[in-house]
Amino acid sequence: MLLTEAVALDIWNERTSNSRRSEIELEKEVENTDKEINLYVERIGKATNEAVLAAYEKKVEELTNKKLLLEEHKGKQNLYGGVNFETALKEVLGYIKSPYEIWSNGIFEDKRLVLRMVFEENLVYNKKSGFETALLSLPVMVFQHSHTEKSRLVEMGGIEPPCKDESE
Repeated sequence: MLLTEAVALDIWNERTSNSRRSEIELEKEVENTDKEINLYVERIGKATNEAVLAAYEKKVEELTNKKLLLEEHKGKQNLYGGVNFETALKEVLGYIKSPYEIWSNGIFEDKRLVLRMVFEENLVYNKKSGFETALLSLPVMVFQHSHTEKSRLVEMGGIEPPCKDESE
């Protein structure tokens, strides 16, 4: 359980730092585009040829559109801010750790959440045989695996003494 929390927190921290780096890079690109727009606007004021003016205006329009797209993307980039991940993680692990308890004591919304967290797909019901075997979600399988592996950490002693190594 502690290992799962530690791994999830590491992944979360990595993603948030990557998100911050991307946000900084986008901000720099917006600034560079803004500088480029200002450069072309200055050139428009000095240009006298109509073809050159048209080319500069077209370039300013392209750069302005690029800047707007970058700013829109920058607004969508900050997906991880404002969330207390540790609290959310403990809540999710609580659901996965004891789904039956939540199922038997929970409200309807909790039961729906348990179904979505425990099973990989929707449950299939057959009128003749009842519910069919469902695939468990990856987190639930990891928890099951970690609990069964504990019993194999120490080798059980048998009736016969251990075999000697033939190389001795």
